[in-house]
Amino acid sequence: MILWMRYVLLMLMSTLLMANAHSQESDAEMVPFGISESCNATISSATILMNESKYDSAQYLISYELSQSDRPLNKYDLYYLHCYETEILYYHALFDQGLSSAFRGLQIATELKNDTLIGSAENLVGLILMNSKRYTEAIKHFRKAEAILPLHNNDFLSYRYHALANMGECYLAMDKPDSAIICSNESLKEATHKHKERGIASANWNLAQAALIRGELHKSIGIAHRTLTELLAQSPHIDLKQMMCKTLMVSYERLGMKDSMMYFMRRGIDLGANELNTELSRIEFLDAAISLCIRNNEVVLATQLFEELRSRSQQANTKQQHQRVRVLKEYYEKNQRLVSAKLKNEQQQEELSVRFRTNIILVSLIVALVLLMIVVYRSLKQHQHIQKMKFDQAQLQTQKRMEMEAFKTRLEAVTTERNRIASDLHDDVGASLSSIRIYCEAAIQQFQIKPAESFRLLERMNESTKGVLDRMSDIVWSINPNNDSGKDLIYRMKSFASNVLGSMDVLIAYQFGTEVSNLKLSALARKNIYLIFKESLNNAAKYSRANKVVLTMKVDGNYLLLIVSDNGIGMDGEKLTSGNGLRNLKTRSEDLGGQLAIHSTAASGTEISFKTMLSNVIEIDVHESIEST
Repeated sequence: MILWMRYVLLMLMSTLLMANAHSQESDAEMVPFGISESCNATISSATILMNESKYDSAQYLISYELSQSDRPLNKYDLYYLHCYETEILYYHALFDQGLSSAFRGLQIATELKNDTLIGSAENLVGLILMNSKRYTEAIKHFRKAEAILPLHNNDFLSYRYHALANMGECYLAMDKPDSAIICSNESLKEATHKHKERGIASANWNLAQAALIRGELHKSIGIAHRTLTELLAQSPHIDLKQMMCKTLMVSYERLGMKDSMMYFMRRGIDLGANELNTELSRIEFLDAAISLCIRNNEVVLATQLFEELRSRSQQANTKQQHQRVRVLKEYYEKNQRLVSAKLKNEQQQEELSVRFRTNIILVSLIVALVLLMIVVYRSLKQHQHIQKMKFDQAQLQTQKRMEMEAFKTRLEAVTTERNRIASDLHDDVGASLSSIRIYCEAAIQQFQIKPAESFRLLERMNESTKGVLDRMSDIVWSINPNNDSGKDLIYRMKSFASNVLGSMDVLIAYQFGTEVSNLKLSALARKNIYLIFKESLNNAAKYSRANKVVLTMKVDGNYLLLIVSDNGIGMDGEKLTSGNGLRNLKTRSEDLGGQLAIHSTAASGTEISFKTMLSNVIEIDVHESIEST
């Protein structure tokens, strides 16, 4: 009932926003070919919200439409939803997740064999790659988009001027102003013809930046100032206004006009506080403003801006982590539902077949069995009663003995775990905190004498702090009883692998057995298995130079098997027998009574495997044994 009410409210909101869209964009194609009515309402509403810079609200609509299961989504629906999700993630500066959504959209467009959809998706892929500083790859995708995008009138897709403007911005990042000017002038022509305010402003910003790079400061100021005061005077595009202020303050600084520089810096800071601005624009402006403040001895303002930049960067990282976890969780839950449905169907079919065969056999034997049971009933019943009493008594004694042993084992495990946690906190975290305190005292002493040395010590403090937080997170996670299932361990392993390898263009293949999810692991097992996996994956990321890593964890008979393999350059013999990392792997495998094997060749890469009996890692539940005792 609640889901139905949410759906009705969503459709009502979409209808109201659609009416507004018709009044503002009468020349746009409001219903793209192939899209369903409900999905069209969603993306139309998201378009209105994005034009008003309300990206969080737009993301809610898109995410809700992708997650609903009561209505089927066709390929056109999925294409538009993934492309809109890409653009929203771009404005939130979540480029890793945005690239994944962009490639999904490109794959769907390729399957549909639609050049217009392919060109629009190629532009989005290039946009994300450019902001990930992968400029050469981005240029290739922009050229594909510019070459195949036709003249169309669908405001839900990218136009050719989008691809040209983005290509111009990419050339600016590559310090190629002449190429940027050519692309931006072409983009400006089409955007002007279509009366697209944002497209015109974006092209002008590219031209102003190109003039700035070429040292044509007055020309840069003229373009940026006209765009800011005339074209964008009443515009809701706050991010473009802020970018124009960034260009103006840099140009005035190079002309030595500090008052004008500070005026546009203050104006840009005010625009950054506007709730309609984008996180991407805020971060880029703050980065440029901090550099100008440092060069002009505005230490107090630079400190304030640096604190704001750090805060926004942390918020962006937190949002990126939540987005990754959400994507992984949704994927895993959907996969689990499909697997469960398939298994249930197979079990039902098998059960029907077994019942049919059983009924035939029972009908054939029932007469003979009735006669036989009448003859032997009394003697058999008495015999069974005696045997059952003996068996129950033996079982009771065995059960009590096993439960007492399990209880003792659990108490010993709890004591051992407490000692291990105390040792970890003292040896690892305590040592790190001591080093941070030493760095802090040294930084204070060196601040007036050697500021550069003080800054270097602060950087070391920052790295040590990150390490302490990471290790504390591992310790807290491993001892939290809510994380004792194999499913929780898989979630954490996937999240760590995505963080480490996601930005390295390394393909990750997961081969986790479904039976692992149902295991209830002890705290010691969770910690050591995760750290074995973590150390193995770090080795692959740092030394293998691989482009593919395969992560395997499954139950093999009475054993749990973990394998981390890559197709990299392998490890030499000395590294296989030395190094703290490999010694730690062997120590942790021995703590779980397991075996660690490392196979590495230059031809086939490196494989690190860990194998231990299930009884060494399963949590012993003694609640029932305590009650029975």
